[in-house]
Amino acid sequence: MLTPQARLGPAEDFGPGIVDVTESDVDLTLDAPAYVVALRVTNELGVQVVAPVSGSPRSKRGTHYFRGGAVSGADTSMRTVSSKSCTVRADSRESCVGMPTQYRITQLKQGGATSDAPGYWLLIVSDAPTPARDVMRRLGLMNLAYPSLEDLVRSIPEPLIDSRTIHWAAYYAPFGGASIP
Repeated sequence: MLTPQARLGPAEDFGPGIVDVTESDVDLTLDAPAYVVALRVTNELGVQVVAPVSGSPRSKRGTHYFRGGAVSGADTSMRTVSSKSCTVRADSRESCVGMPTQYRITQLKQGGATSDAPGYWLLIVSDAPTPARDVMRRLGLMNLAYPSLEDLVRSIPEPLIDSRTIHWAAYYAPFGGASIP
């Protein structure tokens, strides 16, 4: 059974999309290999880039797990994997903890908020890579001031990915009290 979600974009062959979601985790099932941009959007942390962490790895068919939210300073399972303050959780599943950006502005910040605030997971899949530096640059150029979090989430995929390919889809699902009308 799929988690309640909405889908955007022209492609329908990437699979069912989001199969499970919590405030800090999301599982995505792909029916075809794809490049995945995973974002977590809340008022507290803003637009948090969870994947890609570095480079632009292609995800295989199957279920993939992403983790986001505030980062605890006492969490010793975290390790730095790039020159940016992005971190990866070292467990047996493919997962990572991303780097939040402030809401409505583009300056980067790490942690400092609870991870159980209402928000949305936004997963954008495509046949074209979008490296982490391009995701951050493109998000930095966007006007992130919208009347609601859902409006913000719906506004992100097309300018972030559409100029790179016409074969993409975006899935978003609420958590912590947010909803899809």
